[in-house]
Amino acid sequence: MSFQRSYLDRLQQDIDRWIAAGHVAADRRELLLADAAAWQPPASRAGMAAMLTLLGALLMGAGAIAFVAANWAEMGRLARVILLFASMGGAFGAAWWFMARAERPQVGQGLILLGVILFGASIHLIAQTYQIEAHYPNGVLLWAAGALLAAAVVPSAPSLWLGFAVLGLWSWQEMFYDSLAVHLPFLPAWAAAATVAVVHRWWPCLAFGILLLAGWYGLTGLALMADLEYESVEVAAVMLTVPLALWVLGDRVPHVGGVLHGLGVAGSVLGAAVALQPEVDYSRGGLTLAAAAVAAGAAVAAWAWARPSRLRLALAVAVALAAPLRVLVEASPLAGEAGDWVLMLGFLALVIALAVLGGREGSAVTRRIAYAAFGLHVVFLYTAGLVSLLSLFVVFTVVGSLLVVAALRMEKRA
Repeated sequence: MSFQRSYLDRLQQDIDRWIAAGHVAADRRELLLADAAAWQPPASRAGMAAMLTLLGALLMGAGAIAFVAANWAEMGRLARVILLFASMGGAFGAAWWFMARAERPQVGQGLILLGVILFGASIHLIAQTYQIEAHYPNGVLLWAAGALLAAAVVPSAPSLWLGFAVLGLWSWQEMFYDSLAVHLPFLPAWAAAATVAVVHRWWPCLAFGILLLAGWYGLTGLALMADLEYESVEVAAVMLTVPLALWVLGDRVPHVGGVLHGLGVAGSVLGAAVALQPEVDYSRGGLTLAAAAVAAGAAVAAWAWARPSRLRLALAVAVALAAPLRVLVEASPLAGEAGDWVLMLGFLALVIALAVLGGREGSAVTRRIAYAAFGLHVVFLYTAGLVSLLSLFVVFTVVGSLLVVAALRMEKRA
């Protein structure tokens, strides 16, 4: 397995370092490596049972909905309601029996999830049967509330996973109900679901919820442009505060620090890319400068609390100042092709510095985000047509040569 091979390679380096430091005897090296290579983690039958149960519950839910749909037209209203409630009652009743009497909690959890799925289907089918006209996202919100109730009361981690997903669907529908608009009620609903995850220590579920929150945050930025008529540079400056704070201190948060840190890095790079977009003309500066000051202050405050590397803080502050750089370029004699070069090379330097930071900190996530941003930026420079191919040849050759020389000097020092 590739993961095991990577672990063994790292272990070999660590053992050699420990031998050089005198912590491990040299004659134990091969024995330790052989033992690590031969060891296999015990298969988790409980985990396998949970996975198969959840997949089975999803298939059963899809099958039950298909059966109801196939016979829906021939059934009367009362029969439809009885069938829906009987299906939900049967799923929850069987779940109780498996969990309380048969001592099969994994099967019971799967049946709880099946009941929650049928609950959501019942909401929409009953509304269709009785032609209930209402604000249609409310039905999805009711479904999410039922999933969160099951997650908190049973307790049921699979139901919370579903609850987070349905909350995301509800907020999506609200955002795009008439036109793209900010949807703040998502925040207290998300906080309630996150509280359930924290109370029961379901950290992977909380990480999933954080990813949904990040998606909501990004859509909120688009809604600000559509609803309040902010320009992209202003939105980037305003929205950068949270990603920069997460970039600086996110990895210090217990249990979900890796997710927060990765989102902070990705959000910061995306914000800088928007602020330094050469194709955008922007001259206003009041809101941008104020927002950049707040973002830089948030990064400094986070650094004072978490105390990561100074290079990380310097890059975070540089990202915060990307939007003011755009304002200065547009207001200076550099506006035009020369200004475009300043913005493009500024982002390229930022991405290269980010890759260096990832190497110093040993952060694979930081390096991969930097590599992805570097590749996309190079492709953009080729395809955007903002500058001539000859100028790209000169700049790429010069910058590439400087990087190679720097790498050779670093390798010589090492």
